[in-house]
This record gives sequence, structure tokens and C-alpha cells, in this order.
Amino acid sequence: MTWRLGWSFACTRHHVLLADRCPACLRAPRLRSHPRREVPRPGRCASAAPGGGPRPGRCHHPLADTPITVLAPGGALEKTQNLIDTALAARDQVVHWPLYGPSSVPLRTALRDVKSLGALVLNHATLADLQNVAPVEVLERLERYRTNPLSLRSQRHPDTRRSDVHSYYAPDDAAATAVAITAAIRILCAADIPAAADAARWLTERVAASGRALYPARVVSVGGTLSPVLEATLRCSRESQIMPVYRLRHRTAIHSTRAPANHDARAGTLPACLWPEWALRLSPRHSNGRPAAQRTDELLAVACLLVGNTTSIQAATRLTGTNVTGHNVSTLLAEITRRSDCADVLHALILLADHLDQHTALPSTTRGAAPCSPNALALSIPAAGAICSAACARPTPPTSLTPSAGSSTP
Repeated sequence: MTWRLGWSFACTRHHVLLADRCPACLRAPRLRSHPRREVPRPGRCASAAPGGGPRPGRCHHPLADTPITVLAPGGALEKTQNLIDTALAARDQVVHWPLYGPSSVPLRTALRDVKSLGALVLNHATLADLQNVAPVEVLERLERYRTNPLSLRSQRHPDTRRSDVHSYYAPDDAAATAVAITAAIRILCAADIPAAADAARWLTERVAASGRALYPARVVSVGGTLSPVLEATLRCSRESQIMPVYRLRHRTAIHSTRAPANHDARAGTLPACLWPEWALRLSPRHSNGRPAAQRTDELLAVACLLVGNTTSIQAATRLTGTNVTGHNVSTLLAEITRRSDCADVLHALILLADHLDQHTALPSTTRGAAPCSPNALALSIPAAGAICSAACARPTPPTSLTPSAGSSTP
């Protein structure tokens, strides 16, 4: 009886889409109980005949004559249906998809993510976007479904109905269900969050192109209740469209992206100028080896405070005890994100901020004081070298290019 579920759209045995309505009366069969006054006729449509008055007769159209849409054996739609069937039949009701990590997630969480992405596909995807998802015959059925008015039954309550045409509930057309679920599964079956973000970028761009503001802070409102993994995926998919400071605030450079919160307490663990060992690795330089900006060590300390934080840039400069301007900070971050050789800098700053949030204030971080020595850094942050090496693969510049404290560093 799994074919009665909203998640079923294809018969993998006969390689066809499920027939979901009578071709004569255009009603889905068995939505209502059969009238007691009528004798059931197996194989015939039991829906009320169109225009039959208050006590209509039955349609009785032969359901065996219903036209069907043939699917390619082993195609994308069949693979999706097999994946869904396997997940529904699992005894532990747990989904083991790589995107959700080694611990996996409950089946209901994964299906909720499929619903959320499927609603976005139905509302915003164009036929050109879906050419590689389903064959032409299925896409034509999808387009007919989307152009016809929806019944109230498939929508939310009128008082809480959203502006989207197609809601969080499953569509009553097999072609629409097939395309929506298959497109969603392609995103959710990615190997990790960055890969899923790349797969979802076309969809979030369509949502944004529709006039709906889609900044990382608002991705939770685009398709129902999202799991933290899908929320992180959608945030990361917008990374190239947001300002560099918001990439730090939403932590889009790493897997644990999330909504920003108040992390001003981190200022107590940061020096006014970032430690030399860090500044030497993270500062951008010109091809001749000269620093791309002045006082980069101070600017990087402010940038580290902005990671996952809601505080303004001006407030962050005050908290770190430096007198650099917000414009200087924004310019440095723009330079970092523009340069391909600095792609790992934001990653390293986020990892450093996470490490500092788990430790008490460092002994030599008095506002305005010189940065602590490398030995003090090694004692205060044992994992500093490992963090920087893991996130930043660029070699340390030659000693002759090392600037003095307070100036730009590589």
C-alpha cells in the first residue's frame, strides 16, 4: 500500500509514473468512501460524475484506460523512488546520507528537508532548470500542474496560507511530486555541506530572483522547518552574493555555519594586534611581497571578533582597543575574499574564534599592549599551529619581509 503515500510517485516494477486521476472526471480515485446505495464496480472510477446534481451517479470510467507516462528504467526518477522506498522501509527509521554526517538523522528530519526543498522547486524552478532532472513528458505534466489553479485541499488554512503558490504539503500530481523530490534529493545526497551548497545555488538564486530577499539570516523562512544541515547548506549557497563581513558573521567558510549571536566576550581573549605567527600567515600581500594593507594585524583581530557575532564593526574596533576604522576592516575583508590565494583566511579566522570561545582570557591581551610572544601564544593556545596549518596552507613569508609590530603582516 506504499503507493497510497504522498512520497510515492512511480512504479519501479512497471517503470511508469503512478496514475493519479481518472481521465474522464479528472478526480483522484478513492478520495471519498463509496456511497452505500451504489454497487461497487471494480476497475471503474467510483468518483461522482461531473454535473450530477446533489446525488450524482458514479463516473464508472474504466481505470485501465488511463494514459500513463513511461519512465526510463534506472533513470533519475526511478532511483529517487527506490531511495525513498528504502528509507521508508528501514527498521531503525534513520537516514544514512553522507550530508548528515556519520551520526545520520531520523527519517522524519530528512523527509522534512525534502519537503522544504521540494516546495522551493515547485514555486521557483523553471523548466530550463529541470531539464536534467526529468524527461520532457514529465516536465510537460509538471508545467500543466503548475499553471492550473490549486484546490484549497492542497493548501494551508486560508488564515495561515503563505504567499507561495505551492505549499509545504505534497502535490496531488505524480509528475510534480517526482520532479520536486528528485531535485531535492540531488541536493541532500551531496557528499558534504559545500557540495550541497553548490548543488542548491541555482535554486536559491531563483528564489532571490523572484524578488524574495534571501540573505543567510532569512534562509530559515524559505521552505518550512529546516534541519541545521540544510540551513547551513542554504546559507553557504548564498556566500558569493553577500558582503565579506556577513561571510564571517554567518561562518559560511566552514560546515558549522549558523545564525550570528552575541560573542563580544571573545574580545577578552584577543590582543589589539593579532599574534605575529597568525598575522604572518593570514595577511594578504602583493606580488612583490609588500603588505596589501597597513596595520593588518589590528584589522585581523577585529575580523576575528566579528566571526559569528552580531556586533557592529565600529563596536568591534572599540572592544579590541584599536583605532582602525570600519572602512579599513571592510576593505581588508573585501581584499581577502577577492584574492584566490586568501581563500583559506576566513576559514582560519573562524577556527581561531571557535578556539578562543572555549578558553579563558589570555594573559598578555591588555588593550593597547603589544601582542604576546610566540612562546606565550604556544602556552595559551596549544592548538594554534594545528589550526593555522589546517586552514591556511600558504607558507610563512621570508624573514626579510616581516614588518614591525603594528604594521601590515603577511
